[in-house]
Amino acid sequence: MGGFDPQGLLGIMLGGLATIAPNRRAEIVALGFKSVLAGLLATSLTGALVGLFAGLLIAG
Repeated sequence: MGGFDPQGLLGIMLGGLATIAPNRRAEIVALGFKSVLAGLLATSLTGALVGLFAGLLIAG
């Protein structure tokens, strides 16, 4: 999951998976929001690390 448009990606993921397994829709929805949070944290951590290394390269 990318960090650029989590709402659109969440809709695509929920729609696709709910079609494949309609009896597990509640579980898919619960995991969908957790995956958006995980994607947000991963994107934020990547940006923080790039900023840290870029700052070190410029200063050093």
